[in-house]
Amino acid sequence: MLVEGFFRSNGGTGMNLTVYPSLPSEPAGEYVYRVLRKNILAGNLLPGECLGPTEIGKLLQVSRTPLQSASVRLMTEGLLKIYPQRGSYVSRIDMKRVYEATCMRNLLEQAAMRVLCTEGIGREGLMQLQANLIQQNFSFEQKQTCDVFELDNAFHELLFSLAGMSLANEALQSISADQYRVRLLKLQARFRWEQTVAEHTGIIAAIQARDVEAGLLRSNEHLSRISWDLETIHEQHPDYFENWESFPPRAFCKRRESFYTIYRNSDDNAALED
Repeated sequence: MLVEGFFRSNGGTGMNLTVYPSLPSEPAGEYVYRVLRKNILAGNLLPGECLGPTEIGKLLQVSRTPLQSASVRLMTEGLLKIYPQRGSYVSRIDMKRVYEATCMRNLLEQAAMRVLCTEGIGREGLMQLQANLIQQNFSFEQKQTCDVFELDNAFHELLFSLAGMSLANEALQSISADQYRVRLLKLQARFRWEQTVAEHTGIIAAIQARDVEAGLLRSNEHLSRISWDLETIHEQHPDYFENWESFPPRAFCKRRESFYTIYRNSDDNAALED
């Protein structure tokens, strides 16, 4: 754990913080929240790192009040831990949160896939999804990790939008912060990219063929790969995680009921399918 008051060096400024420009008429508290959240998700601010309010205030040119309001929001999302008289620290990736977000996304995305494969989305919708994958590939080749991440998010948001389920996607955002951090770490490590592209392509193919069963399976398989990603990332950064023993990825099992589900298996089997 990085101790209180320690900041990684970055050209003499101390904290490794990317400062984004504020948006027109953006309240100071919203601005601080947006900048800190992006930096935490992108891994610029590491799990366990202490955030110094004085340094952040100088970098973002804001007072302590918007810093406090932003910190409370980040704490609610599970991205920050605040200790009285000690300071604020970037939270570790909580495996319980990852597991719950994975279960919720799995069920909601399959519900969206059922709509898309049953009703179809038309040529324009298919072209939007395909164009997104082309942009993802280009950004990955250019090593623009954050752009790939945003495009990947946009791909899944588009699935919900085309299915008329944008509210379901909004509900996911509130609990998916730790899952996002895992996905960004995977992209930064640049592993399993070709397989990810193939999974996205399979999702589009199922929608185009209006094959409900294939759509549900492709969606579930794509999401369940996070267990493999977690194992690899944990080997590289074990200190980034908490609750690992209680929610190890090998306990994220897959089985088929009336739909494909992900559940905790007390026997810690790698994967199960009926």
